Amino acid sequence: MKRTSVEHERNTQRRLNPVTLERLAANGSDLTRAHRIRNVFHVFSEGHIASLRHDLGRSNFNLEDKGKSPSRHDEQYWEVEVEALLVPNLVSINAMTDRCVEIASRYDAEYDGWYTEVVRGS
Repeated sequence: MKRTSVEHERNTQRRLNPVTLERLAANGSDLTRAHRIRNVFHVFSEGHIASLRHDLGRSNFNLEDKGKSPSRHDEQYWEVEVEALLVPNLVSINAMTDRCVEIASRYDAEYDGWYTEVVRGS
């Protein structure tokens, strides 16, 4: 399967970030507090998993592999999740997104985006 360009993927992910932040706020999340942001990667070559994990670890993400995922359009892929603790605002989320897209592009991987749980104020 042909992957999209880094620029296209970055722009696609960045368009989603404000919507996700708005949904978090609408659900009562305190966007002035740190959140555990989970980032999801689909890796299409098993041989690239270790290098991807290493690169993500050097970029200060906490690693958690999900293992092999089901086929998608006759493609096998492995899901890798990483976590970053940060205060979610458009600047910090866009910077994280850009870094994730760039890292994914090096390892025959696709950055599937991020999610988090609502964090309420104290």
